[in-house]
Amino acid sequence: FAERHTGHAAAAYVQDRIAFTDRLLVTPGIRFEHLVFERVVLRQPPGGDTFVAGEKSVSGVIPGIGMVYGTKDANVFGGMHRGFAPPRVSSSISARGQTSDIGADESMNYEAGVRGQPVKWLRAETTGFLSNFDNQVIVQTAPGSDAVLTDAGATNIIGAEGGLSTSIDRLLGIPTIVELGARYTFARSTFRYGPDAGNFLPYAPQHSFNTNLDVEHRSGIGEQVAYAFVGPQFAD
Repeated sequence: FAERHTGHAAAAYVQDRIAFTDRLLVTPGIRFEHLVFERVVLRQPPGGDTFVAGEKSVSGVIPGIGMVYGTKDANVFGGMHRGFAPPRVSSSISARGQTSDIGADESMNYEAGVRGQPVKWLRAETTGFLSNFDNQVIVQTAPGSDAVLTDAGATNIIGAEGGLSTSIDRLLGIPTIVELGARYTFARSTFRYGPDAGNFLPYAPQHSFNTNLDVEHRSGIGEQVAYAFVGPQFAD
């Protein structure tokens, strides 16, 4: 098999930040995307060389709105937006397999959270989120499949994440930058309909955690030590 894929895309957006008060900031916006995609098949068995061309176009309108209430030191925030990623071609992982068309990612996404800096050396943030997909593109795990990606259909992702960042240099009053950070995410990703309804998506762990220690001298020389944990997940 031999194919040539060509895509031409254009995108534009407009947004407006509206300060209703000194503490309330609302930002509505909308984004437009347009993609023209051409796929040309140059060789395929058993006929050998060929030239089969096809073209399609897709457009996406992606509205959204965000809100922040509070100050730089402590605020609550929230937002919602339409998620969209254009259709694409999933490559084959087998020499004899064929590439295949997959659909667009389409979803509605919501988040709400709080962030703050109670003292100059400590920052904290926590966020809850929900994504409802009409169609989500995931890694193909069906036995015997040659494709890399596939349409999963309707899915839900619900979860929360939180993070802490400590500036040890500010706490101790030392000239070298020393920062310690930690982040944890819980995400439950499931199918909504079909024979797998309620089951977890493949390669979608519920728990993940990472932490890092950064040290940087004023001269620019620095080092980082990091640790990452990813919880168990299904492979199919």
